[in-house]
Amino acid sequence: MPSLGLVVEDELRVPDADDLKGARMPVRQHFLAQGDDGNEYEILVYVAQRDVTPMDQTHGRSYSDLLPELRTSTGLAVNVLETGRRYQIVKTGVILESSDPNRF
Repeated sequence: MPSLGLVVEDELRVPDADDLKGARMPVRQHFLAQGDDGNEYEILVYVAQRDVTPMDQTHGRSYSDLLPELRTSTGLAVNVLETGRRYQIVKTGVILESSDPNRF
């Protein structure tokens, strides 16, 4: 896949909503998928983690996983149509195919 000169961070910042206060979204996995437009896309799977560290704990942090979110390497939201096989880029409607059933 040719580089577009874009920098992809390894952590997605999420809105500071009450249920996600202190949440972070590290990349859990990534994979390639072929689009019905003839392009290949890198898909990143982010999993939100909420800080669940007790307030009286003085060192170390504890996190709990929340719902995963899929994005292209350029930041476009991706919906899962069929786990491990078919996806859709929300903004463009492009259908993506992956041949790895062990992917998200």
